[in-house]
Amino acid sequence: MVSLYQKAIQAGSGPSLTMTHRHRAGARGGGGVVTPAGLTIINDRAAGFFVIDEDAQEYDNKVPSTSDSMVLGSTTGADSNDPALYSAFDRGNIRINDAGNDNYFSVPDESALDITGDIDIRVEVALDEYNTGASQDLMSKFRLTGNQRSWLLRVNSSGYLQLFWSPTGAGITGATSPSSTVRPSTVFADGERGWLRATLDVDNGSSQNEVKYYTSTDGSSWTQLGTTITASGTTSIYNSTAEVWVGAYDGSSVSGQGHYFRAQVYDGIDGTKELDIDVHTDNSAGSQDTFTATTGQTVTLTRPTSGLKTVFIPANKFIAQTDGVDDYLALPTDCTPTFTATTGEYSFLVSLRQFRQPGSVNTIFSSESAHPRGLAVYSTAGDLVVRVGGDGGNSTRTQVGSVADGSVITVGGVVDDGLLAGYSHSDGLTTTSSIGAVGTIVHNDVRVAMRAFVASLGSDIDVFSVAVFQDALTEEELDDVSDYMESLI
Repeated sequence: MVSLYQKAIQAGSGPSLTMTHRHRAGARGGGGVVTPAGLTIINDRAAGFFVIDEDAQEYDNKVPSTSDSMVLGSTTGADSNDPALYSAFDRGNIRINDAGNDNYFSVPDESALDITGDIDIRVEVALDEYNTGASQDLMSKFRLTGNQRSWLLRVNSSGYLQLFWSPTGAGITGATSPSSTVRPSTVFADGERGWLRATLDVDNGSSQNEVKYYTSTDGSSWTQLGTTITASGTTSIYNSTAEVWVGAYDGSSVSGQGHYFRAQVYDGIDGTKELDIDVHTDNSAGSQDTFTATTGQTVTLTRPTSGLKTVFIPANKFIAQTDGVDDYLALPTDCTPTFTATTGEYSFLVSLRQFRQPGSVNTIFSSESAHPRGLAVYSTAGDLVVRVGGDGGNSTRTQVGSVADGSVITVGGVVDDGLLAGYSHSDGLTTTSSIGAVGTIVHNDVRVAMRAFVASLGSDIDVFSVAVFQDALTEEELDDVSDYMESLI
């Protein structure tokens, strides 16, 4: 099988990776593999190198790898232990999950967004499903508390685009909430990226107000969706103090579940652009909580305390997102450590992003068969810890460094004939400590994001890739592999 290194180098992506095996007594021979480009790369000592990619869409194996498949959860089919696997697009995007569970992003109210006349609302999105039988809010400036209703754009329970607005803030009527006469699902398939747009002309010059809906594949050329909806009488939009929410109204309610790329609000039809959130360019660093919109507003991502979360997804990258309860990734048996307290070698790396500091611990990588028997790396109160334990409760641990919420980091550790060192890409290898006194070590098959013996102590993290070696890598080699793993994000 072509290794991950080979596949990337042959495709011309990622940095060139040249590694030389450290020959040791009793170690397997090195030499690596020579690619057509003439670059020598190591893969003969890799137990597995797994990247979350499109081959994993059915919750099966992560290829390329030198070993068997990695499984999301306990089976090859989706079940309660499986992380969510998100599709990759060629633009960075914000993924909104769990409709109605406080998943959204927003900007605060400001005078430029207090539009009371003609308005033009546009959103680029890939909804998981258009015809769900439930309403899906796309964008809004619409808060129920205090009667602060301005406007709300959604895909309604029948699958049509629907624009609500209120002239008074206190309520809406059927006459002021028309829906499109053609479903957007006739233009875009479920999961397909495209633009949805609604315009309100509060006075068309004939003592009427008009609503039009549009679709577009590029945000420039628009095709009207259905017929123009005209109602008698002029109208207006209430100047509310509500924020502008994307993927929700009133801060939670009924989120439109899917991937959001861009959100725009114009004062006037094709008028002045007062809000432009371009996720790909505005949030290129993948900030945890906030970033600045193209038009200058502070955008805040909001996530619930349980379930799947709103998450930033880099361009062209699949992510396995765990829910913090029981989701995990299971590595194949040839990734299971075999070292004892005094002999054997093992190295591992996980490229991840942590959502928030855990109440107790966020398990990142574990071969523990019971507490603390086995190998584990976890975060606690912002610190990264690598631990090896044996029977009788004896263990040795070393602190690796710290992890900031929202940041991408590659962490791991190395065991080398009775010595343990932790590793993070930002801090390098820690000082080694001896594991010789921990006693008998009983390893379990490796899980990422959860311990095998605690079914409800999962971790709230995104997993990008995992590398396991039945060998002790040097710090330089760990840096090379980490560089490569993070280049794929």
